Amino acid sequence: MQRLAAAAAVAAIVLAGVPGCIHRIPGTYVCAAEGKSLVLRSDGTFRISAANRGFDGTYQLTDHTLTLKTDQGGFAGTATIVDGGIRDEEGKVWVRQ
Repeated sequence: MQRLAAAAAVAAIVLAGVPGCIHRIPGTYVCAAEGKSLVLRSDGTFRISAANRGFDGTYQLTDHTLTLKTDQGGFAGTATIVDGGIRDEEGKVWVRQ
């Protein structure tokens, strides 16, 4: 029974990093130090909000790298999926809510 539970845990970790397997990524993430929030939707779109401003766009997950692009065609940046959240290019961790 313990082996089955361990195998299931490993499979969940592996699947979280498989391109196109974003079922564990959608949700709301907050960078409290910056007063920003990021909503990743299951359809591959996002909304980032800060100081009464917001931007929408699309995201793609490749391995543990999250790439964000704004709807205006601009490149918003990349981030890394880490335990319990997302680490941005500046090293700040956005915690999943």
